[in-house]
Amino acid sequence: MLRNQLTSIWRNLRSNFAYATINTVGLTLGITCAVVIYTFISYERNFDNFHKDTDRIYRVVQLNHTSEQTQYWNTTAYTLAKAIRTDFPEVQVTQSAGPLTRIISSDVGGQVIRHELDKILFADFNYLQLFNFDDAYEGQPFWLEGSAGSAFDKLNATIITEEIAARYFPDAYRNGESLLGKVLLLNNKDPLEITGVVRNPPKNTTLLFEMLINYEFFAVNNPYFANNWSGNYQGYTYIKLADQHSAENFEAQLSPFKKKYLNEDDNKRIEYRLQPVDEIHTSEEFGTSIGSYVISSAMLNSLALIGILVLLIAVINYINLATAQSLKRSKEVGIKKILGSSRSNLFSQFLLETFVLTLIATLHGYAFSQLIIDWLNGYLFHINLDLTLHHEVYWFLAALLVSTSLIAGFYPALLISGYSPLKAVLSNNDQKIHKFNLRNALVIFQFTVVQVLLVATVIASQQMDFFNEKDLGFNSDGLLTVNVPTQSAEALDNFKTQLNKISAVEKVSYSSGIPLAPNRQYGTSFRFSHQPVALQKDAEMKVVGLDYLEMYGLNLVAGRWLNESNITGDRSFNGFVVNETLVQMLETTPEEILGRKISINEGTAPVIGVISDFHNMGLQKKITPCLLFNWTGFISEVGIRYNVLADDAEVLAQVERSWKNAFPEKIFKYEFIEDYIAANYQVEQLIYDAFRVSAALAIIIGCLGLYGLISFVSKVKTKEIGIRRTLGASVYGIVVLLSSYFIRMLLVSIMLGSVIAWIFMDEWLREFVYRIDMNPLFFLISAALTIVLALLSTGFNMVKAAVAYPVDNLRE
Repeated sequence: MLRNQLTSIWRNLRSNFAYATINTVGLTLGITCAVVIYTFISYERNFDNFHKDTDRIYRVVQLNHTSEQTQYWNTTAYTLAKAIRTDFPEVQVTQSAGPLTRIISSDVGGQVIRHELDKILFADFNYLQLFNFDDAYEGQPFWLEGSAGSAFDKLNATIITEEIAARYFPDAYRNGESLLGKVLLLNNKDPLEITGVVRNPPKNTTLLFEMLINYEFFAVNNPYFANNWSGNYQGYTYIKLADQHSAENFEAQLSPFKKKYLNEDDNKRIEYRLQPVDEIHTSEEFGTSIGSYVISSAMLNSLALIGILVLLIAVINYINLATAQSLKRSKEVGIKKILGSSRSNLFSQFLLETFVLTLIATLHGYAFSQLIIDWLNGYLFHINLDLTLHHEVYWFLAALLVSTSLIAGFYPALLISGYSPLKAVLSNNDQKIHKFNLRNALVIFQFTVVQVLLVATVIASQQMDFFNEKDLGFNSDGLLTVNVPTQSAEALDNFKTQLNKISAVEKVSYSSGIPLAPNRQYGTSFRFSHQPVALQKDAEMKVVGLDYLEMYGLNLVAGRWLNESNITGDRSFNGFVVNETLVQMLETTPEEILGRKISINEGTAPVIGVISDFHNMGLQKKITPCLLFNWTGFISEVGIRYNVLADDAEVLAQVERSWKNAFPEKIFKYEFIEDYIAANYQVEQLIYDAFRVSAALAIIIGCLGLYGLISFVSKVKTKEIGIRRTLGASVYGIVVLLSSYFIRMLLVSIMLGSVIAWIFMDEWLREFVYRIDMNPLFFLISAALTIVLALLSTGFNMVKAAVAYPVDNLRE
């Protein structure tokens, strides 16, 4: 029986090749989209959940309460871990400093290998015992050499990943030689002994590292940071609660605990909370960890919804075309029933036919998914993706195959197998295509989704253009930044002299960061010096050179800029230039604040100038108070403005030569300002790309369905078209007649989709402080595009039917 059904299915698909192709292509696109989105969401949802007892591991985070607001910090004081270990011996505790950027070098046979690594963690003895990576490698051991219990017995101990082993000791690593006891140099001077080699951490972890160095080594060399309870300097504290502890109970105990260690002001300001480690990646509240990124659960849910909708559009296409084809197959049903076939046999045959088409689409979808995932891993390099089609995807594909076959095939199989033999055989091929039925409702649903995705794409595109084109309050044209590896005034002056000799270079300025540098900020608290500490507010402090104002084209609105008298050279400062937001928060004016003293965590000085606001945060967030001053020891980069007509590559090559002459044993790093600004909107760019691709897929699948439907309508109305043409109807009139079938449905879809898109996208835009306004033109453009594409996809069939010779139509 199965053989007969498969034979019948093969004959039907071969005789209706166009119908089968449209359905297969539509389902393939839908399944491909679903698999890619599932793989991406599965990757993001599984961040850090491979550790043993993940449900009991927490990151200690800090709420910083000020008179104006509460800040959410994911870092804590380095002293916290030792205090928790002392007061709560039943709780496992670990801490880390970083990731930090350091120069690491090796000398192998007289050949010096030197690189700057940006994922160096200073971690304590308990780090790789609390975080167990073994389950991340499908049965393969995490430790290649050494062990967690003894790796940090020495002060200068370091654990390296296999990637670092291959980079610094290529021959020994390739030959399988032991690396234990070999030495690496930190910053070209401090020897580090290798006591362990581990596999590269999986990329879907917020705990990325290339090297782990004993935290005690960091504490010995940085006593101020290691013993400071008030400041957070890239310090992370993690705990693993015992079975009898709950997070709520432990948080309650932290309140009297901190009172024991913090001074009175810090005790009022600081509140400790616990954040589950497997929620770090999807929680926006405490921001991103250095070297990682945050993607919200809301965004992942939105991507899942997009995948479901695109697949649903493909399924609806199948249902529509299958029910439209039902009349053509009614005689087949009638004859088979007369010859003894039961309804259940026919139902299973048509359901099996759907399964075969879906299976073909699933196999193609799997192949295309692999190609797209390989491309995504390269395209989204900035978020360090490592997407793979793992075993869970195969189960997902199997579930997708079965569920899609049932959803797409159940109703058509039920409809077709239910025809009465007599009516089926005597059918006159008339069908009321204009009657509102399930097929029409499904077409409306399809194009409602298309309209929502099109409007979302247009609005997201406009918001991204707004991000890229909005005036940031400073001049960002022709700007390059280069890292500074020293604080020596003599070395910096020498390097600046060399840069100014480059003909294309127009201005040079040292600083702790460019105006827009949310990832390179130093935070502080500020207040008028006569005010109590309780009234202090949070601000950003920028350490700048005397030429910073001119370099970035900032606008001075009151007072003066920094000059030679503000260069103290003794780790002190004697004047602030502040932005307008800070002036407003102190409830004064630019003129009145001049000469008044402001206290920050690092000292007190008078205000000597006020500049116009510039965007020191990404456009998702509001401008924050900012103090600019000259201070020894915090210079981290040099900004270089060059002629915009010059060749970027040539300018960069000349800057690199000058840099290597000045700092021959250091590592050259650079960044063009436009790349840095774009990196601030990588998550928004990902959303835009998702809208853009899903809208394109929805349009293609929807138009394929319309093409199939209009082909069927043209066939059904063949005689009507012939009669109308014989009675004098024009080709234009026939095309209008045929197009009216779906134009009305498209208009309903456009109205419904526009309302839904308005609600959805208005909510999305509310996430940004600086945003575009909702414009009716966005909806009109999307509506016009939908109608034009629908007409293009169906126009050929409508014109072909309209120009056919009337006698042939009547004879058919």
